[in-house]
Amino acid sequence: MAKKKKAERFNKKRWALAGGLWWGLAALLLGLIATFTGYGSEVVALMGTVYLGYSATLFGSLIGTVWAIVDMFIGVWLLLWIYEKLADCGI
Repeated sequence: MAKKKKAERFNKKRWALAGGLWWGLAALLLGLIATFTGYGSEVVALMGTVYLGYSATLFGSLIGTVWAIVDMFIGVWLLLWIYEKLADCGI
C-alpha cells in the first residue's frame, strides 16, 4: 500500500511576523508621508476608521503601525492555517 504524503507545512509564526512587519512598515511610511506632506491623508483617514487612533500625526502613525502589525499577523497566520487544512484534505 502506498504511503500518503504528508502535506507541506509552513512556519506560521515566522510568515505571520514577516507579513505583519511588512504591512506595519507600509502603514508607518504612509502615516509619516501624510503627516509631513499631506499626500495620502485621505487613505490614512480611511484606514483610521479600522485602525482606531491611526491618523496623519507622528503618534497616530505609530498607533497605526502597531494595529497593522497585529492585523496582518493574524491574517497571515489564519491564511496559512486554512492552507494547511486544505492540504490535509488533499485539495
